[in-house]
Amino acid sequence: MSPVRSPTLFFAIFFLSFFHPSSLRAAPASLKAVDLDNARKIFNRFASDTSIAFHLPESGCEKRSYLMKKALADDGVDTESFVIVSNSPQSFKIELSHPYAPNGKVSWFYHTAPLIEVSLNGEITPYIIDPSLFEGPVPLQAALDKLDPKHSCSAAGAAELKNRFRQSDDFDSNFGSGPCYWFRAPAYFYSPMEEDLSIHEQLEYTCWDMDRLESSRETMNDCREEQQARIEMVRQNIVPKKGATCLFD
Repeated sequence: MSPVRSPTLFFAIFFLSFFHPSSLRAAPASLKAVDLDNARKIFNRFASDTSIAFHLPESGCEKRSYLMKKALADDGVDTESFVIVSNSPQSFKIELSHPYAPNGKVSWFYHTAPLIEVSLNGEITPYIIDPSLFEGPVPLQAALDKLDPKHSCSAAGAAELKNRFRQSDDFDSNFGSGPCYWFRAPAYFYSPMEEDLSIHEQLEYTCWDMDRLESSRETMNDCREEQQARIEMVRQNIVPKKGATCLFD
């Protein structure tokens, strides 16, 4: 997730809104599903992990997500990346009340979190693991309902994303319409808004970016004191006013 920045960063991905929402109903690849009990255990494991800054929600979702996905991969749990992103801060922002956020509110132009498949009552359902927003694992649709309550975001399929980026790097000629979009991508996907890391490159990754992992770990380590201070403020019913410096250095 990230606070709103210069709109020029959005132009590189406007064209993604061309994809039909139905294109994402099927997962990009088959994941080995877990049962709901194990999904809850996975969530609780991360929620109790003080080394990850879930209580500094104003930024850093890509770092939190990357670390969680890598930890789950190490344990043999299949994951994907769930990504929702705005086409323009003027047309769409993810704005949510949040007790741990500065002034009690987050304002993002994108958000990403780990996605797992859950087997429940004979059906396979995608779930989001995100202790920065939820009290437990939630179905993908419930996460979308929270992040996009007006259901204004369209869906884009990973295969279409790969093909479109492979065909052209001339982003300026590929502007799309619509305020926002969301998609499922491989676990190795990091962030839709990295100036030195294209979406095409990330969709083609077949291994973890060790530099990103190390950078994410360093940021989380730097955030320990600020996170603890934020938690203590909320315990005392004090509304945080300033964003965490560790997330923006």
